[in-house]
Amino acid sequence: MGRKLTLPTLLVGVLIISFLGSLALHAQQLTSLGTFGGTKSSASDINDLGQIVGTYTTSGGQAHAFYYENGSMTDLNTSVGGVSSSANAINKWGQIVGASTTGGVNRAFIYSGGSVSYINTFGGTHSTAYGINDAGQVVGAASTSSGNPNAFLYSGGTLTNLGTLGGNISSAFHINSGGQIAGYATVNIGVVHAALFSGGQVTNLSAYSSSALSINDAGQIVGSTVLASGKMHAFLYANETLTDLGISSGYDSSRANDINDAGLIVGESRMDTGLARAFLYANGTFSELNSLYSSLLVSGTDSEEGFISLDFATAINNAGDIVGQGTYWDGTQTFSQAFMLQGVPEPSTFAMMGVGLLLAGAVLRRRN
Repeated sequence: MGRKLTLPTLLVGVLIISFLGSLALHAQQLTSLGTFGGTKSSASDINDLGQIVGTYTTSGGQAHAFYYENGSMTDLNTSVGGVSSSANAINKWGQIVGASTTGGVNRAFIYSGGSVSYINTFGGTHSTAYGINDAGQVVGAASTSSGNPNAFLYSGGTLTNLGTLGGNISSAFHINSGGQIAGYATVNIGVVHAALFSGGQVTNLSAYSSSALSINDAGQIVGSTVLASGKMHAFLYANETLTDLGISSGYDSSRANDINDAGLIVGESRMDTGLARAFLYANGTFSELNSLYSSLLVSGTDSEEGFISLDFATAINNAGDIVGQGTYWDGTQTFSQAFMLQGVPEPSTFAMMGVGLLLAGAVLRRRN
């Protein structure tokens, strides 16, 4: 007769299966997006389908927008027009926004389904699109007749000036599904302050020079602010309170570039020497990506190709995939290349897995 499966035994089995499932779910992979034959590249955004946009530099020194999916990079420069271009954001429908440049003049574009359309200005010359949500609402900056850039919302074919904080300059960088917009605006003395554009109102988020770069669907905002000391610190704005996230140990400044709906934040830490390193911020802790995923990096001293370091983390999607720019070693020299780091778990995941194993061990000891 077979041995009966008691409740404690079943509990152990469930815990072990959960543990192995967590390991499989959070298996990491670091991918170089390449340079499309150029000299360097950087990724700007990634949607929840893993589609990526960014900019690479051609062998002739021109910046070209790119789209990356399933291991393949596509040059968008011809599609969006201009001598040079940049792709800044992509939504879940694959709609891409950015700017194309000809003769020093920037034109904000929307690239969708193989077709491109352009966003006008407020009587000026330049416009750039920085963000797009899944409803197709686009935000960015467009110049006025006096030449000052002003934050805009482009929705349903209508271009709206979002205003300032009493000055004459503003810009919008990110828009969430609820139509809340993160950016910056000048106050009447000309200082740039992080701003929330929502419901026709402009809210000042910081007492210091600052900029808001991303907002998630919960309305949490991240960016950077320059403190009275003159140092730049990453911040999180939530529940009408701005929290200084500080700096990672050993660094002089920090900037938060993106936040996903789980509250995971990515950005970079910097030294005064200019050295930058990508970070993941969760549960009140900075974690340098180079330390978390050191096993995915190469030494840069032999023929093995790969990333030596991950320098800038620009975006994170709701699957925990991170994109940015790192230093890539091709066996003989280094290049700045766009990267994708897939399957990044929340730091709490490993803690929960550890608790599960401890419980399993306790049950087994008790059975024995």
